Amino acid sequence: MPLEQELSSNAMHSLNKPWESPSRCARSLARQRGALGILGAMVLLLSILFTALAVDTGRLMMEQRRLQTIADMAALDASSQSGWCGDGSLSTAEAAAQASAARNNHPVAGDRTLVVLLGNISLGAGGVRNFVADNPSTATAVRVTAGNTVPASLFAGGILGREATLQATAVAERRALAGFSLGSGLLSVNSEKSTVLNALLGGILGSSLDLSAVSYESIASTNISLLSLVQAAAGVGTVNELLKAPVSVGDLLQIYANAVSASDVADVEVAAAMQTLASTAISNAELTLGDVLAVTAPNVEEAASAEVNLLDLITSTALIANGNSALTLPLNFGLPGGLTVSTVLNVIEPPQLAIGPPGMDVDGNCRTEAKTAQVRLGLTAQGSLVKSVVGGLLGEGLLGSLLNGLFSLLGALLGSSDLIDVDVLINLAVEIAQGRACLESIQCIGLDSPKSLVTIGVEKGIANLDLDVLVTLNLKVVRLLLFPSYEDIQVPLSLSLNLSDAIEESLQFEVGPGDLPQTQRADSNVGQSLANALEDENLVNVAGVDLNSLGIAAGLVRIILAAVAPVLDALLSVLGVEIGYADVKLIDLDSGRPDLLI
Repeated sequence: MPLEQELSSNAMHSLNKPWESPSRCARSLARQRGALGILGAMVLLLSILFTALAVDTGRLMMEQRRLQTIADMAALDASSQSGWCGDGSLSTAEAAAQASAARNNHPVAGDRTLVVLLGNISLGAGGVRNFVADNPSTATAVRVTAGNTVPASLFAGGILGREATLQATAVAERRALAGFSLGSGLLSVNSEKSTVLNALLGGILGSSLDLSAVSYESIASTNISLLSLVQAAAGVGTVNELLKAPVSVGDLLQIYANAVSASDVADVEVAAAMQTLASTAISNAELTLGDVLAVTAPNVEEAASAEVNLLDLITSTALIANGNSALTLPLNFGLPGGLTVSTVLNVIEPPQLAIGPPGMDVDGNCRTEAKTAQVRLGLTAQGSLVKSVVGGLLGEGLLGSLLNGLFSLLGALLGSSDLIDVDVLINLAVEIAQGRACLESIQCIGLDSPKSLVTIGVEKGIANLDLDVLVTLNLKVVRLLLFPSYEDIQVPLSLSLNLSDAIEESLQFEVGPGDLPQTQRADSNVGQSLANALEDENLVNVAGVDLNSLGIAAGLVRIILAAVAPVLDALLSVLGVEIGYADVKLIDLDSGRPDLLI
């Protein structure tokens, strides 16, 4: 139909309905305007309600976010004073967390709460981390829950009086590792100690060795990291693989040498000495670096940056490679007169360096523990000690001077310079039990502590000393003046010392930037053991007579022990064991930074 016809038809249709008047249309429009007003009011009411809901939701979300920030910061601050970085006390962690919350405008009072728990992190199904509350002394992580009670709504909540309790939880951990050794603190190497080191290492490696004291001292002042050892070892990509890989003692020394050569801190002297050691080793003994170095961190890769002392590594490696085999050491330096000495060494338990976290595990055992060697040392010396014995017994006073002058005069008159001859045969057996050092705690650097505080407990090894001496007196002056048939006098002497000091001592190291390595000494209560022990009631017999009651035992034994002391002291120092004291060397400390785990 054409458009003009359709419009005409609609117009005629309207004219045919006279009942649809203009007034009726007006009333219909009025009714529609009322409905729109109601709809507008409803929309406005809904807008107000949604606005109130949005305001309440946003307010609660902002409060929840604020609580989460408070919990995160409190957990991070508390982790620096707890777990691996604390003293094992819950109160210390609580104080750190509350101080952090107060700084963030959340003082613990009224409706504002802060709950602190210490525990450990466990991995559940799919590797999900879970916090498990545990004994504070064995805990490694801290969980902080911050809470606050607020009105549920600014509108309906205010009318109805309802409240909402909001909580936020954070779990943080700050890992701390330390590397240390227990021994004699071989900070300097003299000619005697270098002779012992050459004899010891050469005997174990299977060939002669002739390194100077300067070379050994350069080695003793060098530290290398586990990462540098990983990079120097062929076919090894991780610290764990390095610790478990079986290698010969020569290959392990070559790894040390390669790491030193690639290092920027070692000098030419150290590199040359290490190459000499590596090329000298012909022993086929196999071991692992894990036998030498105990890395007790839950994830050993975290210890990659930790450093160990190079000389400690070398001596420990050699002693472990030697096993329980007896080692004969020809040591004749520093001996008076014609005294000669031979030494037989048995290493019952080898020493061990340590890198790991502080504290105790769930079984109450030390997490990270360094050990000295347990050794049995036999020393035989024989020769003449005439000047030492006569001088020691007579002393340096007037009587000694007069008698020495008299002997000299008689010798000149009788045509003999040796009027008194004293020959000795010394058999000395020393057994020293294994000493232990436990990393008890690390208090890390924080806002209130510019330095870390490392506490290491030391238990020194008990030493037993048995001495048998046969003294032969040839008094030529008596034979020349009085009795031509005079025979030599033989006097047996025995001494047994038990130098025991089982009391554990704690050493504290304050460590700031550039403060490592540090060495501290744990002295025994017996002090200078051999000297002071002779003043005690020890068993000393000469020809069956108790000389303690005669008051001359100390003089005789001091004379004899002083003759072999240079050899004994140098050997024990090189082995890392001492009678009467122990040195703890803190080599490395890695306190890292606190991390949020959950």
